Amino acid sequence: MNRLVQRQGVAPPWVEIQGELEAAVTSFRSVLKQSWVRRAVRMLTLSGSHRLLRELSLAEARALRDGEWEAREGVYHKSALEEVNTLVRKYNALAPYALRRAYYVRDVELARAYEESGEDILRELGRRLRAPASGAGSLGRRGIDDDEGDGVTIGSVQSPSPVLRLRDLVWQWFRGRRRT
Repeated sequence: MNRLVQRQGVAPPWVEIQGELEAAVTSFRSVLKQSWVRRAVRMLTLSGSHRLLRELSLAEARALRDGEWEAREGVYHKSALEEVNTLVRKYNALAPYALRRAYYVRDVELARAYEESGEDILRELGRRLRAPASGAGSLGRRGIDDDEGDGVTIGSVQSPSPVLRLRDLVWQWFRGRRRT
């Protein structure tokens, strides 16, 4: 079969779906992790205690949770995982029994994102603590790293257009895939 694939350039249908599934899972996990890191850093920087930020351990960063963020992002998580699980269903229908995959669950994916994002949270906090007070991404400054707002503030210039985030692009991609 491998020779046939190499000579003809034809792969079984489940191999093609496997690539699509891997890309969708990687994309979802990346967006989830980036979104959580941004939210956690924002929560911590708004807490106001620079001393506590410097002493934050990896275990404490991994233990951070925000029910409000989970509720707000829950609709996106649900629809994105429905799309991923649709690909899993399609893959499992075509793949050999030994290669079938389990469905993805929101709570498991959130736990994974919390665990994997601890180092990124500490890295971003360290970067912000080292940044000059008036520099981009410094502590206590609203603008570039803000989760909310209409535009981006760079120095004293406010852009009127909304920021298009990676999660928005992925969300649009999932919505477009669902329609087809």
